[in-house]
Amino acid sequence: MLPSAAADVLAGAALGGGLAGVAPFSLLAAMLSGMLLYAGALVWNDVCGIEEDGKHRPERPLPRGACTRAEAGLFGSVLLLLGILVHPSILLAGGILVAALAYDLLARRSPWTAALPAFCRLLLCLSGISVLDSPDLSFGVLSCLGAYAGYVVICVLHGRLEDRGMEAGGSPLGSSSLKKAALVTVLIPGLFGKGWSWLGILPLGFLLVRDFRETADPAARTGALLRGLLRFPLILALAGGSLLASALLLIPGYAASWLFGKRGWS
Repeated sequence: MLPSAAADVLAGAALGGGLAGVAPFSLLAAMLSGMLLYAGALVWNDVCGIEEDGKHRPERPLPRGACTRAEAGLFGSVLLLLGILVHPSILLAGGILVAALAYDLLARRSPWTAALPAFCRLLLCLSGISVLDSPDLSFGVLSCLGAYAGYVVICVLHGRLEDRGMEAGGSPLGSSSLKKAALVTVLIPGLFGKGWSWLGILPLGFLLVRDFRETADPAARTGALLRGLLRFPLILALAGGSLLASALLLIPGYAASWLFGKRGWS
């Protein structure tokens, strides 16, 4: 999922005005920073969740003893620091850092923390918008960003429910509920996209929602959600009317999605 952080930045630039008015080096710096911050947050998530991973994900590096908790914490901190230094906006980078670490530390204590990863994704998109000469923050753009945030919350909640289902022997959120929630979030960019962008968005939305087949296996539904998370930036780029960004986002959206055909949450 690491490329998705860079994809969010690119999608934000496409949605907020297009690549014609972007500062190229600032955009690349923001994309690199996004990946560094994302990677550092993932490492710290493993550091904070070592006990839970010992139950559900014993194959991960920390539970199996591939490295110590201190070594992982140091590595994660270096990645986060580099992400802060590379980002064109210290304010946006700091917001991503605070939200990511707050989620790592508090995710297992409160269901409300599901909003924090969505906030991180929004700040990544805003990082792309911030490097534009004339950024567009109209109601339509903000509505598309809100829809993306809603989809991320669905992904996070399902990931938690999957782990609880493993623990209790039950099954998490059903395919029918996921279909309805995902459909709502996908339709919003179709409604507020520029020009004829809905002609590309609606078929993508249909393919995304169709992925949620009725199954008793929660890992299959998780795979569908992860594929959707990789493809949502493509939907945002289409909503912004940027064909170049849309073409670039086909790579993480589809070329990498075969990795998530069937897998547990991570």
